[in-house]
Amino acid sequence: MQSNGKEKSGPLSRSENYVWNNADCIGKGATADVYMGRHKVTGEVCAIKLFNPRESRTLAISRKREIELLKNLDHRNVIKFVASEFELSTGNEVLVMPYCQGGSLHTVLEQPQYGFGFPEEEFLIFLGDIEGGIEYLRSTGIIHRDIKPGNIMRFIDDNGRSVYKLTDFGAAKQLEHDEEQFQSIYGTEEYLHPDMYQRAVLREPGQQYFDASVDLWSLGCTIYHVATGQLPFQVYGGRSNTAVMHKITSEKKSGVISAIQTEPDGNITWSTVLPNTCLLPESLKTLITPVLAGLMETNKSKAYTFEQFFDQVKSIVSRKRIEIFLPATCSYFVLYMNGNDKYSNIQEEVASQTGVMLENQLLLCRDKDLRTIVSTTDEISKYPKIILEGDICLFNVDTLVETMPYTLETVPFPQFSLACDLNEDVKLAKRSSSVAYYYEFLTEKVVRCQKRAKQSVFYLREYIRGLLNPINAWLSETKKLASESKRSLGVVETSLTLVGTMLSVFKLTPYKDSEKIAEFANKGDVANLKTGLAKEDKRIQEIDVYLQVLLERIKEQEENVTSVGCQDESYCVSTVRQYRQTIHGVLTTFGKHKRYGELHSHEVFIHKAEMHKLEESSLGLLSVFQGCLDNLKRVHGEVKKHSGLLLKHLARAKKVEVNMNCVIEFHRELDVRLGRLDATYKEAATTLSQVLERRSSETSLSKPDGNKFLVNEKPSTRDVEVTKSTVQYGATDITDEEQTSKSGPKCKEKIYCDLRKQLNETRLGTESVMKDLSENKKSLESIMLMLQKGIGNPNGIT
Repeated sequence: MQSNGKEKSGPLSRSENYVWNNADCIGKGATADVYMGRHKVTGEVCAIKLFNPRESRTLAISRKREIELLKNLDHRNVIKFVASEFELSTGNEVLVMPYCQGGSLHTVLEQPQYGFGFPEEEFLIFLGDIEGGIEYLRSTGIIHRDIKPGNIMRFIDDNGRSVYKLTDFGAAKQLEHDEEQFQSIYGTEEYLHPDMYQRAVLREPGQQYFDASVDLWSLGCTIYHVATGQLPFQVYGGRSNTAVMHKITSEKKSGVISAIQTEPDGNITWSTVLPNTCLLPESLKTLITPVLAGLMETNKSKAYTFEQFFDQVKSIVSRKRIEIFLPATCSYFVLYMNGNDKYSNIQEEVASQTGVMLENQLLLCRDKDLRTIVSTTDEISKYPKIILEGDICLFNVDTLVETMPYTLETVPFPQFSLACDLNEDVKLAKRSSSVAYYYEFLTEKVVRCQKRAKQSVFYLREYIRGLLNPINAWLSETKKLASESKRSLGVVETSLTLVGTMLSVFKLTPYKDSEKIAEFANKGDVANLKTGLAKEDKRIQEIDVYLQVLLERIKEQEENVTSVGCQDESYCVSTVRQYRQTIHGVLTTFGKHKRYGELHSHEVFIHKAEMHKLEESSLGLLSVFQGCLDNLKRVHGEVKKHSGLLLKHLARAKKVEVNMNCVIEFHRELDVRLGRLDATYKEAATTLSQVLERRSSETSLSKPDGNKFLVNEKPSTRDVEVTKSTVQYGATDITDEEQTSKSGPKCKEKIYCDLRKQLNETRLGTESVMKDLSENKKSLESIMLMLQKGIGNPNGIT
């Protein structure tokens, strides 16, 4: 260690129950310093707030107020009161609080990794915690009056999760009611409401009374700082340029959430949106922006109330996050949905963010249509974990849409100089370190997008296969069904001929329900159905050929895209991380040199060498990142080509599906019409059987010359021929009267019995065929169910 360096040790200070090292200062303020201490008996770590020994009467009142307030506060997002004691050597009062190992939010934001703001998950934790703490204070009637990152502590719980706590209640005030006003002014310039700024900083006459809403402005500035890593209102010259600072905060238009001046007397850049370098996803930015605009609003009629802030933040942090990859641009986008939203709401939000219309959206969860995993009526809060954690791809089935890879917002490294200026060099190294962290974040993002893009092609291919493979099974079952349908039509046609023959042989008009027989005999459906079935057979063969060709083309396109892009993704990330660590190491060295104050010749040599290392590492990091970005563009080209072909195959698969649905609809209609024919035939057969039975009975009771039964009369040759021809459905030229005149009673009775027997046999045959047809229908229905689940098309198979 250098001789002019500082040892990490110092004199110990004690109170009745606590001890602390004066070198372990973890925070300095205008009225007090904070040290890390321990309980003398338990050794438990705590924070010791030591108030300055020389304090004004006002500060003494503030100290007492802070202690009294803390004693009555109990909330996870508000620092707890542990004890109030006195330093034994000086008698100065100390306030004991829990130790927050993460330090203050200000200290956190000063770290290079947060130079562009908090990442998404940590930001949401902060947002929920700060809302919870403010709402609790609001419920107790307390206004903080000095909200800023320095007065928010970061505690790390047993799970390693951050918990943010409001602290430093020296400026806090308890109000009797919501409308109560006050004149006293507290706060920090960069977070101060314009009206307070006018009086406290500019010392100009202005508004004399303030209310609790001044906390909301400070809160908005703090949230913006956490989201972006920078203050919302920045003027050239900083705090010395007070007039311009007041001008931009007091005169800004509604909706403006930031204003920056980078040159002396230069133009002011106003913005109503968060910067592109912000690490938050666009959907979260969209939700946060109106909150920031409402909090930092000078027009009271448009400004947010506490209740509006609480409601909006609760809505944001309770939303369900759904991450979706868009292969068309090789990028991710995030949806923040309400828990009671449904699938249609997802589609609408997707259309809003990507421009992909609802009818062109194909959302795949791995290789499954999302609608086969969740019901369109399910609330998002009930979705399975796999959906809420990602692994969803969005394809635009409109293949004519041209797409370009996602453009990332890059940030330049600062200009390097060989001149040795310790203060400026630390700033340069810190900025370089922040930029390096930013590029590490982008590299991880690019590598992840490359990997996901390659997977998306595989998932799309498997999805299409999942559509087509069950159709093969469907074809096999449909061919069986078509065969049974042909057989059924043949039997129906035979039955029709039999009934037609009987109607031509016998006069049935005296008999009841004979119109049912006539109705069946006059059916013309069979010929039409045979023609339709022949057409559908041809369609099935065409589907079969088309399907096999399509499957073969997909198989030929199995060449994957793994040969492009970063072949070792971990190498890119680890290399960028190594460069970033080197840059951060330079920052550490420069910080040490700054503390030395004056460098001897060897340290000057080291300083220049470190500056050279800083420049080389920055250039090396940019080179690796650019290579990774170029690979993403190559991956995008390959993914675009492969997915484009696959989406065309998908369109062809949909054509197969359309033709398949036509076949299905035909067989449904055929089934209905066959059922009707069968029902009519059943009634006709029953009636005919009754007619033939009565004819048989009447014939056996016939009397020759009106007196005797012809019981011994043998059938003539003509009778035998009539029987044969009738049974064989060919006796269309013989009438019932001819039979009566040329046949004896026993011959006629035999004819009627033979006809009844033939009719029953035909009926049994029809029932057997219909039963086989029904069994084939069941097999087909199981295939249909599988197709429904595989295709997941609400407009398809039902």
